[in-house]
Amino acid sequence: MRITRWPSALALATSLVASSAAAQAIATDDLKKKTTVDPKKSTEGWKVKAKVGGSFSLNDSRSVVGAQDGTSIQVGLVLGGDANWKSGQHRWETSMNAQYGMTKPPQQDALLKSLDQLDLISTYFYSLESPDWLGPFVRVSLTAPMTAGYVNKTQTTRIFRDNLDGATNGQSTLDADRPRKLTDPFEATTLRQSGGFFADPYKEKIFTLGLRGGVAAQQVNTQGGDKFEDATIGDEAVIIVTQLSDTTAEAGAELEMEAKGKFAEDLVSWKLKANAFYPLLASDETAYDTCKAGDDLVAGNGDDEGDFGCRINFRITAGLSLKLAKWLSADYVLNLQRNPVVTKDVQVQNGLLLTAGFDLL
Repeated sequence: MRITRWPSALALATSLVASSAAAQAIATDDLKKKTTVDPKKSTEGWKVKAKVGGSFSLNDSRSVVGAQDGTSIQVGLVLGGDANWKSGQHRWETSMNAQYGMTKPPQQDALLKSLDQLDLISTYFYSLESPDWLGPFVRVSLTAPMTAGYVNKTQTTRIFRDNLDGATNGQSTLDADRPRKLTDPFEATTLRQSGGFFADPYKEKIFTLGLRGGVAAQQVNTQGGDKFEDATIGDEAVIIVTQLSDTTAEAGAELEMEAKGKFAEDLVSWKLKANAFYPLLASDETAYDTCKAGDDLVAGNGDDEGDFGCRINFRITAGLSLKLAKWLSADYVLNLQRNPVVTKDVQVQNGLLLTAGFDLL
């Protein structure tokens, strides 16, 4: 007698397949749970990045209507790096940024620097539990030019030199297109230590805002270098070269605002930082005397800026970058800086670079 068992076999096979599928689903869920990373934990630990870039341009004109005959050259170099660490409420951020550029206009023979800035900043943040965008911070920063400084004129110009004690040490002549050295590399170096509270109230890709405020101590080391100011005697343009004090230590209040962001699918990025420091104490009060008396001492028509105007330090940096390719970008950088111990004038450096850059790390 033949007994047919197909229905039972089919039911058994269906049960086995269902059990296998269920087991696989459970295993997949377990794997996802194990491999899913907490977004907060993924941002912790060390993150290190370095970048190098450069630019070059050459133009030559001969008998072109509306253009001066001659050759113009521009070269630039950008080095940058970040080393950031985070663990829970603790955050330590360190950055290095070096920008250097040289330019030779058609009317000059010498290749002179047009952009020279080194910035080193290291900051420790402690975020409160609530709100976590607020807390104390301490920071150390260094700002300095990396190469020697020169003055150059296209016409022969008289030079009047003033020593540190205010005595005039005669006069000399600067020949046309003969650069004269004023400072050595890393003159003047500004070292600042800051402490206070920070607030990062808004963080989005297109706009991020950071605020800092507190007290700061600053040391300006010029190593006995010189600064020059353009002046006039009657209708004659002259140069006043003044010896700088070796070191001036200051202490006072500091405020800072930083904003940055990205848009257009990260093809365009921008940043803006403004910092102000007002010294309440100084190791050498005579360091402000030249500013208070006015720079045009030879002509005798200098303006008194007052105590506040001759003490306030500020710096504004801005940048705009357009990403043309993964390794190529067009970058505009702007640096406005005023340190009355060095010069009361606002030092302005800006440049537009077509930068070929590569992330090293």
